Amino acid sequence: MEILDYGEAGFEEAAFALAKERKHFGLRIKGWRCAAIRSGLKPYLGYRAAYQAGGRRPLTALAVVPFAFAAPTFWVICIRAEVNGLAPRIALDASNTLIVEFE
Repeated sequence: MEILDYGEAGFEEAAFALAKERKHFGLRIKGWRCAAIRSGLKPYLGYRAAYQAGGRRPLTALAVVPFAFAAPTFWVICIRAEVNGLAPRIALDASNTLIVEFE
């Protein structure tokens, strides 16, 4: 599994290519964006679980919107990976580092 550093030059293209090929990959987020992505990812994963269970879709997807402004590229990668069948999950949640894997 390849781990890409969020914010490095060319990481978007690499993530898009890996998602298109349906290869498992991870994003390592460091610094101030960790808190925003962590806070937005929890309601997003809850929304995703409810959607897959076939129940009524909760409005928790709207809870992600304020956090999307801090790291819009992350959410584009997340949605594009899901379209290609890769689900996000939190692999490492440390104080200043967050690793989100898509598998």
